[in-house]
Amino acid sequence: MRFTKLLGLILLPALGLTACDEPRPTKITWTFELKEGVGEILLHDLRGGEHLFERLVTAWVEGDQPQTLIPRVSLGERALVVDGDALNLVIPLTFDERADLPLLTWDKQHPTRFCPPMGQVIVRANAKARDPDGCVVWGRRAHTLIIQTVSVDPTDAPSLLPVYMTWVQAGSPSFEDDETETETETARP
Repeated sequence: MRFTKLLGLILLPALGLTACDEPRPTKITWTFELKEGVGEILLHDLRGGEHLFERLVTAWVEGDQPQTLIPRVSLGERALVVDGDALNLVIPLTFDERADLPLLTWDKQHPTRFCPPMGQVIVRANAKARDPDGCVVWGRRAHTLIIQTVSVDPTDAPSLLPVYMTWVQAGSPSFEDDETETETETARP
């Protein structure tokens, strides 16, 4: 149980679920293919003020912020994806062994257990059962794990989709150029 609490402390700041200076998803889908050693974390309907979009691109899409989610996996190329009227972030991952994932063991019949990060609740899973702690467990033959979580404190922040669309229409300019220009301008006498 200590590992679960520690994992929650790591995941919550990383996902921006408690911080107002991070984009917040309305839902998270975790998918792990245990035999193939691949998975995906899908952050649905990213929300936040317009000022958070630069952080989303520089830290989450281009930067190393997602690595704090699961430090022992390798991340693939992340992508922002428009889905209807929502902006999602897809984080593909690969892993060498099950122990690299945020999974716990339960018992001999149900060796795989996933507990939601603190501040999250599991709303859907392809698990065999749910335990009294709100975690889900799978039987020994489970090879594909799918879990959806939502925040217990949903955000009413606006969607980042309009900001993303404006950014794409402008040619997806780099945010590093903005910082360089600002530094150059302030350095002039």
